[in-house]
Amino acid sequence: MAESVPRGIRKLSSRDGYEIRIRFKDPITGESKRASGYAKTLQEAKKKQRDMISRIEANQRPKDDSITLADWAINWLEVQVPLLELKPNTTDLYAGLLNKHLLSSKLGMMKMSRIAPVHVSAFMKELSEGSGQSLLRNMYTVLTHLFRSATQNGLIAKSPLEHIRRPKQKRQEVRFLTEPELIAMLSALQDSRYLSVAELILQTGLRRGEALGLSWDDVDIPNQQLHVRYTIDAKGRRGAPKTSRSIRTLDLNIKAIAVLRSLRRAQNETKLRLGGLYIDCEWNPVFTAENGKPSQPRVFLRAIQNAAEKCGLNNDTHADRVGVHTLRHYVATRLLSNGVEMMVVSRILGHESIKTTVDIYGHLQDNLRKQALSSLA
Repeated sequence: MAESVPRGIRKLSSRDGYEIRIRFKDPITGESKRASGYAKTLQEAKKKQRDMISRIEANQRPKDDSITLADWAINWLEVQVPLLELKPNTTDLYAGLLNKHLLSSKLGMMKMSRIAPVHVSAFMKELSEGSGQSLLRNMYTVLTHLFRSATQNGLIAKSPLEHIRRPKQKRQEVRFLTEPELIAMLSALQDSRYLSVAELILQTGLRRGEALGLSWDDVDIPNQQLHVRYTIDAKGRRGAPKTSRSIRTLDLNIKAIAVLRSLRRAQNETKLRLGGLYIDCEWNPVFTAENGKPSQPRVFLRAIQNAAEKCGLNNDTHADRVGVHTLRHYVATRLLSNGVEMMVVSRILGHESIKTTVDIYGHLQDNLRKQALSSLA
């Protein structure tokens, strides 16, 4: 007796095999649509029909979509990313990664339904050639968002990233300046208006964006405190810091107070001299250009790099070039060498966790560890 053919499946008359037809409500558009599938045997057709019904019940499309990864990435950037409420610099990072590395790649041209873990691995391997670990980790994050969103919208059944591990973060090798090197660089900065920014960072351990994002409302000279509540990204946009740990209050020492008082005095003199030509900024920045506009992170970085090159600090003998972050490393080194506890240093620097501090500066305490164990004998 021939096996009965269930509803929704029909035997093909033109060739061997079976067709599965099923109606469903599109989880993205809400429209009623029809999908079809094919199988060589009735048994395979029944299984495929059950799979399609299971996906519809899970609010997914009955079969993987034929859209390419590049097309989905563009849709994700334009439609879904604005709803995620990401910081502008994060959105810029994601868009830059997709435009530069993914959209025109072999992986980007593939239909999402055809992408397997091996294809993603090949893409990441090719990307790793001549690229840093940071780029790989950021790209993995973007792909995670893309494939997760695709599964949530029923475009694919599961993410090909499920069995691919996130690239490991290698231990950061950072550039440490000696005191003579720092003195030489500050000397090269003497004629720059960014000298005061560098001097304040050296007394507080602020990040570049945190220093340039300071308002005079954040400075409390009578109580000798400074409140870190904002940061400026590479494009000069001011907003909240990336993590809650970055929002902190720092105590100002004598040198920091002297820098701020001198800066305030010079700023007031410039306002009087320029009069109506001086541009008042609504958030009252501590560090400004000559005309009153907020100082820009890229210009500050260029000033530091130029000073470092003048005194021979940025050359072929060092893989890691001197930048603004090098000043923070100097602060951390001084604090730890003066016996300040790692947890306190972590709080001063505004690290998200003490693990970050240990990963970067832990080796500086090797001598202290040896002394501690020797004291037990």
